[in-house]
Amino acid sequence: MTKKSKSDGLTGTAAIKKTLLAVFQQHPTRNFNHKQVAKLIQQHDPVLFAKHFFIDDRSANQKLLITLMSEMVISGDLLQIDAGRFKAVPVEQFIEGVIDITASGSAYVIN
Repeated sequence: MTKKSKSDGLTGTAAIKKTLLAVFQQHPTRNFNHKQVAKLIQQHDPVLFAKHFFIDDRSANQKLLITLMSEMVISGDLLQIDAGRFKAVPVEQFIEGVIDITASGSAYVIN
């Protein structure tokens, strides 16, 4: 008997959403439209792109991407900046400590 290959278990839209989230997290400050996202997905995961996207039918790709990104906006994974423009949700980070200001005017945080 041959062994079955292991996969991550994601199929269809779940795999595309995972890749979308990875693409948006790589560029957290930029906002993208569906064409830019499709190009980044093609660069990030060409196998997924070839499997789930249509090369000749751009309107189907547009509908698929905008639908998935709108679902991700509803779930709180993305922000919709304008009509058709999306951005990753900013991650807030805080550092606690004491600020030490030097004579030259630079400052450092000391834990």
